[in-house]
Amino acid sequence: MTENRKTDYLREDPEINGQRYTVVSIVNPQDRVLMKNLYYVNKFLVRDINQQIVAQSTHMAKKLQVDMRKKIDSVLDRLKMSTDEEDKHLYTILHDKFANMLIDEDEFVQECHRKYTLDEEEILDKYKIFISSNRVQTDNEFDDAHGDDTSVRGIKIRGAYGSYKEAAARCEYVRSNIEEAISAYVVSVGTWFPIDFEADEIQDQDYMLPALNDLMGKYHEGMRNKDAHYQERKKNMADSQTNDPASKLQKRLQQRKRDRIKKEIQEFKQVQEGTNEPESKEVTAAKAIKADKNAAELINGEEKQKEKQKKRKRRKNTKKDDTEELILKDQE
Repeated sequence: MTENRKTDYLREDPEINGQRYTVVSIVNPQDRVLMKNLYYVNKFLVRDINQQIVAQSTHMAKKLQVDMRKKIDSVLDRLKMSTDEEDKHLYTILHDKFANMLIDEDEFVQECHRKYTLDEEEILDKYKIFISSNRVQTDNEFDDAHGDDTSVRGIKIRGAYGSYKEAAARCEYVRSNIEEAISAYVVSVGTWFPIDFEADEIQDQDYMLPALNDLMGKYHEGMRNKDAHYQERKKNMADSQTNDPASKLQKRLQQRKRDRIKKEIQEFKQVQEGTNEPESKEVTAAKAIKADKNAAELINGEEKQKEKQKKRKRRKNTKKDDTEELILKDQE
């Protein structure tokens, strides 16, 4: 019977005489790094999605215009070529009516841009709600897709030398003969040096030293305010039992949707006040259906949100006793 052993991929360098131990300090502003990555993604999505909305609305406006013209022209051409006087009279009436029916492409695109484009705050709120509801499932999917990779950062000391020349030679040897796929750098002992895991961007790291200095300053300030932070953290975690952040974000998004609908109604009323033509029954009915649909969506969304809040409250009631333990682990 063979014993199943996990393969050790943490390869060790050959031992260097007289160099067995060293002291290393690392600072890793993980939350800040994640916020920065999220900021990049958010910027990209806002720009890309809004560009697509403008492009698609422009395409739709032009296509609607072309299709409508084809159908209108086919009817008008048939009436125009007719020898019947009634057809000719009808052609004159319809020609003027159809000319006013064509949409203004620029106005259509601007309207789509006003109604459907997203701002950074809105898309960030939607992202937070998504993560709050789908974190476990998303983590599992990520692990399934990248099971052989790791999301844990590591560091290895490759040796200590008395001169830069010796250190540079060792650095080149490590990259060429030991681990070719792993980057190696020469740094000074006893000084802080920044870490950037994008190897292509590490040409001159001096530009990152002020940021690293600020980070260490905030670290020491945080240690001085350790007790105050602990109490604040404890209070926030206790408050989170009754105040669900996802629920607040959902309410804010629903309020934005209500405001957008109100704005559309106001704009429509302004347009109606500026025209002398009475609204047709078909248009009135269509607008009533749309208003009912929007109201139904809001009511349905609020009911679903209330049900989710009830489920979260039931789950959180079983975890209140663990709050203190979670805080202590977080503090450690």
